[in-house]
Amino acid sequence: MSTIMIVDEHPIARHALRLLLESEGHIIVAEASNGTEAIEMARRLRPNLLLLELSIPGLGGLEVIQRLARQTPEVRVLVVTGQSTEYFAARSHEAGAFGFISKQTDLKQVGMAVKALLNGHTYFPRDTVLAVPHVQADKVDDNPLKALSARELTVLQMLAKGMTNNVIGERLLLSEKTISTYKTRVMHKLRAGSMLELFDIARRYGLVETTAFSDESPRSPLLDESHQRELDLMHEIVDALPHAVCVRDLEGRLITCNSRYLEQHSLKLEDVVGRRIYETQEWPEEHAHYIHERLVAGTLKGQPYSADVVLKIRGEDRVLRHWGKPYRDSAGNLLGLICGNVDVTDRDDELLDLRNSSTRLEIAIQAKERFMERMTDEMTASLNNIAAMLDLASVPLEPAKQAEAIAIAHSATQGMQKLLEDFRSYLRLEAGKHALLPEPVDVKVLTRKLVDELQPSAQARGLTLQLDTAGSLHTNVWLDPHAFTRICQALLSNALRFTEQGGVSVELRCTGLGQGLIKVELMVRDTGIGISEEDKGNMFEAFSQRLDDLRIRRGGSGIGLALCKRLVERMNGQIELKSNPGEGTCVSAKLILPAVKQPDAVRLGGRGDDK
Repeated sequence: MSTIMIVDEHPIARHALRLLLESEGHIIVAEASNGTEAIEMARRLRPNLLLLELSIPGLGGLEVIQRLARQTPEVRVLVVTGQSTEYFAARSHEAGAFGFISKQTDLKQVGMAVKALLNGHTYFPRDTVLAVPHVQADKVDDNPLKALSARELTVLQMLAKGMTNNVIGERLLLSEKTISTYKTRVMHKLRAGSMLELFDIARRYGLVETTAFSDESPRSPLLDESHQRELDLMHEIVDALPHAVCVRDLEGRLITCNSRYLEQHSLKLEDVVGRRIYETQEWPEEHAHYIHERLVAGTLKGQPYSADVVLKIRGEDRVLRHWGKPYRDSAGNLLGLICGNVDVTDRDDELLDLRNSSTRLEIAIQAKERFMERMTDEMTASLNNIAAMLDLASVPLEPAKQAEAIAIAHSATQGMQKLLEDFRSYLRLEAGKHALLPEPVDVKVLTRKLVDELQPSAQARGLTLQLDTAGSLHTNVWLDPHAFTRICQALLSNALRFTEQGGVSVELRCTGLGQGLIKVELMVRDTGIGISEEDKGNMFEAFSQRLDDLRIRRGGSGIGLALCKRLVERMNGQIELKSNPGEGTCVSAKLILPAVKQPDAVRLGGRGDDK
């Protein structure tokens, strides 16, 4: 069983390598994030193999390899890095590494390389190790980087990435003065007369990536030669960024920007360079002066900042994570502001949707709780009535009063049974467990039967209940009779319950559509109290209706209508409601049903009731 140590500044990279190696049976004895820590742990733990990223703080990767080769030669080093293979594979071999893998390749190669090193072999990319043999410092015309020591090479990389002396010193645990000495030594060995030349050499030999920023980019007329050279270096770094970035001077004039910034605002660099925000078309005129003033104020404070802002870009509101960082020259003088933004509109929209969903869910839960509380009160009242009537019927009474008490208890029991059955059916529909069982039905006969059953109830309240079937031309359809019965009963019962005078009219239309289909439309009109605009949208929602005293007295739970809507939707139909307070209500349910081909038997609707 082999022991392995992983050295990489990035925790995610270390974690990925750990998972890969542990899956192949290796033991990860330690992880380190910097060169100094790596040397100390390797000396103490003596792992069989050390996986090393060259770009690490503390000691550079090449220096770590050299020290381990001198002090703990039994620890074999496999370089797994994002640095240039063409140059660093050879330098790693010279320093004492036994293998080299680029992070740009398939990570499966790491397993192959580990196996090779543990079996006493080396593992380097083909034709790279011998491509750059070591030569003396005075013979470096073909590749001047060969003359640099490992530490000098590390310093050069960091300089080429735009790091200052003090930042490099912090990463390498050296003083700023020492870094300055290394910088002078590197410039001397490479015969570089300026930082720009130094960067060009580093770029030419693969120490930093080249960018898409063209050398022919317009040059700002606002900068002197020394500042322009710093700008050229900045061009390369800025344009490689995936988000909008720009550089402005102390007065807010644009010095340069990357291509993503130009794309974001649909601009050309020559149209904005040297101009302030309110002198271009970047932002709406009413906002441009304000944005300009804020940018200038942020620059003069001399401190980095970031904030989320909502701004209009090309006529559309976008949410931007805006940031800014003042930049200075080598003498510490404030030159301007590097600023940019990340478009987080999609993230903000998702967060808004999440908050809205959470709010809607909270409202629904509260409504359901209120509904259940009122329903519990209603059921408790009904149970109390039933208990009281049964107690009354159990004591000696006149036969008529005893029969009346029993009838009241029986009626209350039936009401509760109907309510609980509606609840059960509604929950089954919501859970997708309510199966529809169509059969041949004469929908006209079934509707008349249901209306006739409710006639006594309507007459007892002094209301008229009429059925109009003049438009029922084709009435034999495939239909689940129990589902249609529920729909019809819910609409009729609700209309009768909330109608004080006048009556309820039912109209049934059945018309052929061709292709074996029939359109069935059931319309129920009443002359009742009507429905307010506020309640219309909630009439068919089980837990949204307000259970006021009127609804409770009349047994209106809302479950029947909610069940009615769900059944219509399950039958691929539509339900519509029209109403005004004091003017009555009209509810129509529209279904498209298959026609029954004769001579199939057609039933009334209840199974076993032949026409």
